[in-house]
Amino acid sequence: MMDQSLTLAIIFLSPFLGSYSAYFCINWPKQQDLLWRREAHEILDLEFKPISYSGSFWKSDCCQKPLKIHHRLPVMGYILNQRRCPSCNNFLFKLYPALEVTHLIIAILLSLVIPNAISLILNLLILSALVTLSRIDFKTGYIPDECCLVILVCALTIQLNTHTLSSHVLAMMLAFGALFLLRYFFSMFKNQEVMGLGDVKLYSVMAAWLGPSALTSILLGASLMAILYTLAMLITNSRVSKTSQIAFGPFLAISGIVVFFYYAQ
Repeated sequence: MMDQSLTLAIIFLSPFLGSYSAYFCINWPKQQDLLWRREAHEILDLEFKPISYSGSFWKSDCCQKPLKIHHRLPVMGYILNQRRCPSCNNFLFKLYPALEVTHLIIAILLSLVIPNAISLILNLLILSALVTLSRIDFKTGYIPDECCLVILVCALTIQLNTHTLSSHVLAMMLAFGALFLLRYFFSMFKNQEVMGLGDVKLYSVMAAWLGPSALTSILLGASLMAILYTLAMLITNSRVSKTSQIAFGPFLAISGIVVFFYYAQ
């Protein structure tokens, strides 16, 4: 009975996690841009005058004005505000309701295959991190270390009370080593970087989550989806060309999620 109540509470609260995910997707690139600009100015010994930007969850993403609690209510806040910022009247990011509903769906699907509430929370955090980093990588080409760290901590915590912790740690090390070497040799062969180090980190923490038996499935699934996506973009005459760089992180994340639900059934 307790687990059922906790499960319902987790499902109810999952859109709030989606709200924070959207906030992170919008503000992480801004914060990184400020950080990179500051470092560049320090290297060049130039004065750096940052713009006024706090990045607080309780401030508007567009004008940085304080928000009230009801403004951050998942979906309802977006509707009650008539899709506009309460301070500057600019249109709000549609990413908020989209990720809030996505997290609700994820929580419901997880509750169908995971009866334990603690495991449900940990896996929900992992899937949330995967969704978040996929959006950021697709838009910016960067995978936040924060998301990879969340996946790693939750993945190892899940394995603490099992006899498979050592095999999952070994899988993480093998995944990192194999993909790092693959990245290194392909980069040497093509004389350009063919894969970011963020993809290597993501693959390794997903190996820690899903274990050694999923290594091949994750990589093959992601590679196949990336190839099909690239072909589709080329056929439809999109801006993608044969020399364009395509974010691989979202395909790794989708492949890992599919593998997870396949094994969880």
